[in-house]
Amino acid sequence: MTGASELRATALQSIVIPGGYRESLVVSDEALNGKAEMVALRRHLEALARNVDDVRQSEEFGRFMDAMACFWRYSPFNQWMIRQQLPTAVRVAGQRTWERLGRRLLPDVKPIVILARTRKGFVPVLVYDISQTAGAPLPVLDVVVEGETDRVACLERGAERLGVRVVDLEGRLDLVGASVGGEIRIRAGLSSMERAATLAHELAHELLHMGRGGAGRGERLSVAEKETEAEATAYVVLKALGLPSKAPAYIAWQGGSGELIYQAMSRVQRGERSILEAATR
Repeated sequence: MTGASELRATALQSIVIPGGYRESLVVSDEALNGKAEMVALRRHLEALARNVDDVRQSEEFGRFMDAMACFWRYSPFNQWMIRQQLPTAVRVAGQRTWERLGRRLLPDVKPIVILARTRKGFVPVLVYDISQTAGAPLPVLDVVVEGETDRVACLERGAERLGVRVVDLEGRLDLVGASVGGEIRIRAGLSSMERAATLAHELAHELLHMGRGGAGRGERLSVAEKETEAEATAYVVLKALGLPSKAPAYIAWQGGSGELIYQAMSRVQRGERSILEAATR
């Protein structure tokens, strides 16, 4: 199998290394390769940072975020209530919200009951899943990678070598993957491309925010910072493996920015190296 250093070299993709590296007679091959990898990594991340900011400034992304702002972030208890009543629910809102978004309730649908806090205590509130409505389509953000690849197998072996179990994710139809510290849960039925992208992302969380290298740090970071670090790491890992990524849209969706990518460069390099070394040795 191709080694990690060869895969990182492959990811250079016609990037020209400054001539000074080649002309020096005292620089070892190992140091030269390390400098080449750093140049490649920085240029890949600079391109990613530009693409993220382009997504954030696009009209399509603005429409998507305006629509998403209409939906509440429900408490864990209300999430549990929703799943007890409609396990397949993925996007839930009240009737008026659906009407503002150009959708109407289907005939004879059964409402989902949740609890809302008021000054006098909790009161029941009726909400509905998007599957119980019809009308104008919601704006969507393309963050799903389609297709098949055999590269997912090396990432799965890498997880095992890093001491991380990979199991099926049950319930939570709104998630495709989750990192819980020593275990990654991935929804069954994904394409192998999407499984590889999800596994690379969750491995980055394990290394940067959950495991020995990130224990405690994840608690100090915002969601945007953690998701930017994990997805930027996954982006360069997938690039080294010759796989596509939807990182710009995902990072923008999670509140990330080009600036956060620049701030995370050294951690991304560490995470990328650890994942590829485990996946390809």
